[in-house]
Amino acid sequence: RRAVYQRRVWSQELKVGDLHIMDWDQDGEVSKLDYVEFMLLTLKKVDADLLNELHQQFDQLDTNRSGSLTKQDLERLAKKRLKRVRHKLKLSSYKYELLHKNRETSITKQDGNV
Repeated sequence: RRAVYQRRVWSQELKVGDLHIMDWDQDGEVSKLDYVEFMLLTLKKVDADLLNELHQQFDQLDTNRSGSLTKQDLERLAKKRLKRVRHKLKLSSYKYELLHKNRETSITKQDGNV
């Protein structure tokens, strides 16, 4: 059944209306990516949700919004993650110090009341 559907899709002639549908970003051109995504959706190889998730993931990786991924993008992400980890470690140390001081204060108060 799927093979029949695929043959039918492949045999259809591309029309101007199809170009408008494929032109996701409405820039007047159909890129290779636009075409491939359109065909994957039409052939039911992927669903729109998956494509959206992949686009979102790419956008998160593309830190300078250049439209391509570079070593610098990945380095920026790594530095950002490292900064978050350092921040969490500082918070953890601070919480530990507060708990330790509170314990000491509590013990000192108990010793004074005895």
